[in-house]
Amino acid sequence: MEDDLEIGAAQAKLLLHPETDRINSLGNATHFLGFGYCLGYRELANHHQDLTVKDIFYPSGAAVMFRASALKRVGLFDERFWMYNEDQDLGWRLWLLGYRCVLAPQALVYHRYEFSRSISKYYYMDRNRLLAILKNYPLATLLLVIPASIIMELRLAVFALRSGWFKKKLAVWRFFFNPFNWSEIVRSRQIIQNQRVRRDREMIKLMSGTISYQEVASWPLKIANFGLSIYWFIVRKIIFLLYI
Repeated sequence: MEDDLEIGAAQAKLLLHPETDRINSLGNATHFLGFGYCLGYRELANHHQDLTVKDIFYPSGAAVMFRASALKRVGLFDERFWMYNEDQDLGWRLWLLGYRCVLAPQALVYHRYEFSRSISKYYYMDRNRLLAILKNYPLATLLLVIPASIIMELRLAVFALRSGWFKKKLAVWRFFFNPFNWSEIVRSRQIIQNQRVRRDREMIKLMSGTISYQEVASWPLKIANFGLSIYWFIVRKIIFLLYI
């Protein structure tokens, strides 16, 4: 970060604890529908000995260094998120305003992490991923991803119903159908979109069309990933053609 002023955030290589031979995160990826997930999760650490600094979509809040001058320009964590995806939102904003987020693999941090504790906070994980895309996508990209987002919402409703979290899914929908919440969302959008210096044709290179995360791997997800990857391929082409 001292040598490259474009770097706004650097994440350490996160290893699990007590399974210290396994990766927790090599940086975090973002699916185009807002799902964030750890890269390299539970892979063997000795398979990742490369010490090259790499660009990542956003750093894990578990172990990250931010540039103070970047935070003064971009802003801090969005307090509405409270928990989950707040690091994704901040990393996204850093990229939009001209900074980079990177993995610093020579820095090692051991993280006591349990996915089951995260998924139990379903309301925040689901609401906040939608907040992130509503804030950070330009209107053109947002319109392009809405059809896939509607289909995903229906699939998630079925998943929540089967898993006993349907009341939490309804609470997510109530949040976005509440007009009082939209004034703050619109205000946040205006600030970010007026300040951004990177177009989405640059941002989409960092985003994923599939969800590749071991803890949620299943055959329905594999089917969904196939369809979503095709959809994202088409959207990427449109974004490049329209110079969004």
